Amino acid sequence: MPLPRFRTTSLMAAVAALGVALAALRYASDAWAAGLFTATLLVFAAALLGAIGRVPPDLRRWGLVVFGAAYLLASLLPEGRAQLATSPLFERLYFAVHAHAQPSMLVYPSPVAADLVIDGKHYATNPTYPGQPPLTYMWPWRGRLEAFHRVGHSLCAWLAGGLGVAVGCWTGSRRRADAARRPRTSPASFT
Repeated sequence: MPLPRFRTTSLMAAVAALGVALAALRYASDAWAAGLFTATLLVFAAALLGAIGRVPPDLRRWGLVVFGAAYLLASLLPEGRAQLATSPLFERLYFAVHAHAQPSMLVYPSPVAADLVIDGKHYATNPTYPGQPPLTYMWPWRGRLEAFHRVGHSLCAWLAGGLGVAVGCWTGSRRRADAARRPRTSPASFT
């Protein structure tokens, strides 16, 4: 099996798309979310228009539209968003990317009722005994979490579309291989 070949422009576009995706995740905002959602819809619409009317059908474009639009539609519905495997990952990824923005405080575990109760455990802001080492408690800053979710779902729709393109290529190659194996028959003549 020969190695896949890529054009330089295709690789440059992939690197640019990766850069835009990383910037959108790092600086997630309502503007980034709206821009990516609009671009996603435009790409899927253009692929759909390009796929309609092709003979033989372009399965790569159909794969992009079907897989990407299905993911995007599921991410728009609240019940669907909760069922997607990517949704719980976005919250962890958000706090990993924005770790410096999380407020923190030094706390000391307390065996008795104290100033703070965090996750059912008592903590004090002052040491309860001399030489006690402090713990750093960080709580999440959820300021841009919803925008981060929307950006992430738009990017995952692109990934789902890419998976659809791969499935379309595989299906198309299988169809071509099946067509090449079939014996060619001449039209029957009626006499």
